[in-house]
Amino acid sequence: MSTEKELITAIIVTYNSSKFIEKCIKSLVEFWPSGYYRKIIVVDNKSGDSTKKVVGKYRNKNIDLLVQHSNLGFSKAVNVGIHASLQSHYFLLINPDTVIRRNALLNMVQETKKRRAGIAGGKTVGFNGQKQGDHFRKINLSVGIFDFTNLRKLYPNDYWHKYFYYEDVPASKNTVDVDGVTGGFMLITGKTVNKIGYLDEKYFMYLEDMDYCLRAKKAGMQVIYVPSATARHFGGGSSNNRSRSNSDAWTRSRSYYFLKYFNIIENFLMQPLFYIDSIFIKLRSFSKS
Repeated sequence: MSTEKELITAIIVTYNSSKFIEKCIKSLVEFWPSGYYRKIIVVDNKSGDSTKKVVGKYRNKNIDLLVQHSNLGFSKAVNVGIHASLQSHYFLLINPDTVIRRNALLNMVQETKKRRAGIAGGKTVGFNGQKQGDHFRKINLSVGIFDFTNLRKLYPNDYWHKYFYYEDVPASKNTVDVDGVTGGFMLITGKTVNKIGYLDEKYFMYLEDMDYCLRAKKAGMQVIYVPSATARHFGGGSSNNRSRSNSDAWTRSRSYYFLKYFNIIENFLMQPLFYIDSIFIKLRSFSKS
């Protein structure tokens, strides 16, 4: 009995990504699983560089370029891509400064099918080969206080940062259940989108991935981490090289996440702390400028 050939849609959100996007596209085309239809959608957030020109060279490779009239942010741009390919069986969210390795996408799909998971994430390493934070535990108050603010400096050994990224346990070589995976290299099933909908567009950037994974788990779906699916992440390819600790988008996202998932008493503690920390970040940034 013949089986349906499934469609995987890769969604790449770009913003001034001309330095990296070609490498990303080439890796997808080269290492796309042969048993699956390929569709690549680039959603460009009004880049001011040559990103659109670079992507345009690959339009004969079944690549769609969706140019936006403003910078929509990550979540909203991803949703534009998903909406443009609702018939897809799988959606691969991948940052433009990321290149996949051989069998990475195939391994993600196969492990997702095997475990009947709703979301899967792969292993990302930096340009220097260093392991990056690619899967997470559910955020708790201690993570919010001692990793998401400058109070992190009170823990010289970075305990709560390591806890959040599962770095306090030996790295697994096998697929494992986790609370969340990075949106920079994430596979979402079409069934997941049908069940829980799109990404929350109130996140301009940061924590939208953790939010989506939490929603999937609350809906009864598994989130898995697949270390056999590897990719190299160069960093800074779509966010103008701003670090998390210095980003206005980051300070807004952490506040919104806590308002959404934590109770009134917890937010009575956290929101003033976030506000004071954001002032500290702005003052520090101003003093360096």
